[in-house]
Amino acid sequence: MLLYAFGSEVGGITSSVIGFILYGPMRPGAQWWWILIVGAIEGLICYFLYKWWIIKFNIKTPGRGEDNEEALAFAAEVGGVRLDAPEKSLQSKALAIIEGLGGKENVMDLDSCMSRLRVELLDGAKANDALLKSTECSAIVRPGKNTIQIIYGLKVGEIRKAVERELKEENRVAWKYISKIYV
Repeated sequence: MLLYAFGSEVGGITSSVIGFILYGPMRPGAQWWWILIVGAIEGLICYFLYKWWIIKFNIKTPGRGEDNEEALAFAAEVGGVRLDAPEKSLQSKALAIIEGLGGKENVMDLDSCMSRLRVELLDGAKANDALLKSTECSAIVRPGKNTIQIIYGLKVGEIRKAVERELKEENRVAWKYISKIYV
């Protein structure tokens, strides 16, 4: 409205830098400089008005003040996230996964893709699906008799590394078994 009142004839179907250049400085008589003046004044008014409003009414914003937990709780409530849900530590989750796979000696190979933990087992019947589901996985897929895929989503890389750390010490037992098969 202000630009129309000042006689700025800048217009077009896009509100972008390219639209501004095409319908502004490249068009004779457009009085495009009003966009810069009005935009700068409007930006300053909004900044100081919002800053005053937040301080005057003590609006809770994440990261401001000592009551950061209240602001995070409000943001979690609005976003539909539960902050009070007990989250298992990565190490305890890795130990539960290993137990659910039938123990350290039952794990032959461990790998992951974008969302799945892919495991080759000595004996697929030893895997405990109920225990694996308690590790907050989305699903369990069994593409083969001794192959299992546990779907965790994008955190699977961290989970795989934690499981590998727990398996590292006892992996020598599994590798001895593998070397006996192939030697």
